Amino acid sequence: MGQITIVDWWSRLRRSVAKAHRKGIDAVVLLTAWMLWKERNERTFRRASLSTLELVAKIKTEAECWALAGFVEIGELIALLRVSSGPNSDANASRVWDVS
Repeated sequence: MGQITIVDWWSRLRRSVAKAHRKGIDAVVLLTAWMLWKERNERTFRRASLSTLELVAKIKTEAECWALAGFVEIGELIALLRVSSGPNSDANASRVWDVS
C-alpha cells in the first residue's frame, strides 16, 4: 500500500465519524498540528522540549480550555471520548483513530 498524505488521512477520519462530530474532529486535528508546531519551535529556538506524554497532556489541556471558552463541538467530542474510555481505553483510542 502506498503512503497516505495528512489530507487523505484527515478526509478518511472525517468520513468515519458522525457529521455532528466533524467540527470537533477538525478542531482536534488543527489544535494538535498547532501544538506540534509550537513544540517544534521550542526545540529549535529555545532548545527546550517536552516528552511525548507531556505534549499529549498539554494538547488535552488546551482542548479543554477551548471547550471551557465555548467551543461546543470540541467539548462534545471530549465528553464522548471520556465516556468511551474504560478498562480498554488504549484499544478504543487505537480503533477510533485508525481509519486505514
